[in-house]
Amino acid sequence: MRKHLIVFILFSAVSGACMAQSFMGWEYNDRFFSAQIGTGRAGYIGELTNGKPLAGGLSLMNIGVEARLLSQLGAKVQVSRYKLEGSDENAADSSANQQRNLSFFSHNTEISLQAIYYLFPYSGMYYKRRNYEPYLSLGIGYNFFNPKATLDGEDYVLSDYRTENKTYAKSGLIIPFGFGVKGKLNEFMNLNLDLGWRFTFTDYLDDVSGVFGGPYPDGSIEARLSNRKDEVSVVNSTAYDSYQAGATRGNPDTKDNYFFINVSLEIYVPRDLFKSRGGKMRKEKIIGKPSAY
Repeated sequence: MRKHLIVFILFSAVSGACMAQSFMGWEYNDRFFSAQIGTGRAGYIGELTNGKPLAGGLSLMNIGVEARLLSQLGAKVQVSRYKLEGSDENAADSSANQQRNLSFFSHNTEISLQAIYYLFPYSGMYYKRRNYEPYLSLGIGYNFFNPKATLDGEDYVLSDYRTENKTYAKSGLIIPFGFGVKGKLNEFMNLNLDLGWRFTFTDYLDDVSGVFGGPYPDGSIEARLSNRKDEVSVVNSTAYDSYQAGATRGNPDTKDNYFFINVSLEIYVPRDLFKSRGGKMRKEKIIGKPSAY
């Protein structure tokens, strides 16, 4: 985990230096920075998806800053807070998964650095930009996750109880990829819609990957969180009999992944937003007549 975090920090630092160099060499007299805030839905694909990948309600919030570096290239730093959940209650009737009866939820944090590729060239000034700007995104990020489950009305951090007799890192590198479109609201603001997929390097977003842990003391929290087949009636006798310590609980050959459906408001920031001269206020308003008019 520490090695992955160091790699991400170094990559971000080098990328930031490269972006700064490109930014300083760019001669557009323009607003090339924008701030974004968004919300939407988050979902995941893993052992407990069972055909219902999306978490309930608005399960995503994020903020970001983007810099337009070249005519068709930008870079964005984004921080996201999101929820994932999954349950075998959604499995098909009488299926092995329904008998397994596992579930999880988690509130996670993601930090990412993404390159933004615009499908059409820049119009030359921010207020003359196209009404619609489709784009692709690809980057690198770091994800912090902490799967939990509810038992007898209390929430438990699943990793604390080693439900598969294993410990695992609760953070790691991700590869974010996505596409979207920016819709121009006025000279200063966009309304953006984007779909983003996150490739991970872990199979423990949901705490399910390998085999049932144990043996545990009868009736212990560990035993009850690892194997919950007895909390439901016998709907699949073959699965019920097989679900013992050491039996297959998940699929370690596949990684868990997650995705975002995000709607965000974007505002173009004046270049002198953080500048002052002799105690005077900056010249440009955030929302006002474009200085290039």
